[in-house]
Amino acid sequence: DNSYRAPVDFEYAIAGVYDAQQQLYSGGESWFRTSFIRGDEVRAGSGGTNARGISTFTELSSVPALEYAYQIFWQIINRSNIILDKIEAVEFQNEFQKKHIKGEAYALRGFAYYTLGWQFGGMPLIDEEISIGSTLMTPRSTQEETIAFAAEDFRLAASLLPEKWEKENLGRVTK
Repeated sequence: DNSYRAPVDFEYAIAGVYDAQQQLYSGGESWFRTSFIRGDEVRAGSGGTNARGISTFTELSSVPALEYAYQIFWQIINRSNIILDKIEAVEFQNEFQKKHIKGEAYALRGFAYYTLGWQFGGMPLIDEEISIGSTLMTPRSTQEETIAFAAEDFRLAASLLPEKWEKENLGRVTK
């Protein structure tokens, strides 16, 4: 495996995790729009997301916006797991760089697990890179276990991340 051999590889990898997260914002039926449609501050009109049952809590898992978001959250988890699995084997001249990349991976994975647990209930708890077949064989946890797993990721992230970033890194996750 020729990937993940230098610190710059991990900078690219964490950018890939952020890229997946940004996809949740895209399009008229983005996950964020879909999740807000359930609140009192938004009124869903006829057709579109409302017609699929989102605003009345009667949607099916096959609603495109939910199905797409579910896939994206698992991309975030998988990409974060790859970083966390491989980063310790690489020597970093700058320990801060290594710490913040790990912290970002924990924070983004925690965000994905928290959101999946909140929206869909218990999830398979996977904290390492595994094959698709192994993923399918991993049992589903409870909602409480999923939220606790996310909370631990957030605790780990907070121990590694800076309080704030300089302007060239604004937008990256902080404590």
